[in-house]
Amino acid sequence: MSPHLVAAGQEALFAMTRHWTPAAFQRDLIELTRNQQWEEVPRSEAIRTMKILLAWIGAEVPIQEEDIHQLAQLRAGLSAKPVVQFLEPPGMLIPDAERRKDTDLQIIEGYPETIADELRAG
Repeated sequence: MSPHLVAAGQEALFAMTRHWTPAAFQRDLIELTRNQQWEEVPRSEAIRTMKILLAWIGAEVPIQEEDIHQLAQLRAGLSAKPVVQFLEPPGMLIPDAERRKDTDLQIIEGYPETIADELRAG
């Protein structure tokens, strides 16, 4: 079980062995990009990002979304968004709540409290 996805008191229904290896994730991403006919640049950026990420962090535990975004900012030719979207469905991503906040709400939080309260209520 992935502890970050389990509710308090929840037990496993059955034991399941994961066979997620860096090579399997990379292979699955390459297959997905081919099946969806991605253009060459986004495809190679996503694959390169995944390769570096898995070499550094591995595929044994879910990966922090923030780590993926920080990696993609290190140099040109890396891309976070497709890797985040790829890792989320199998439960291999720990989402970053701050990054996923509604942008309007983030703007509202910057206002003085009385104005922010009024905007949230309306």
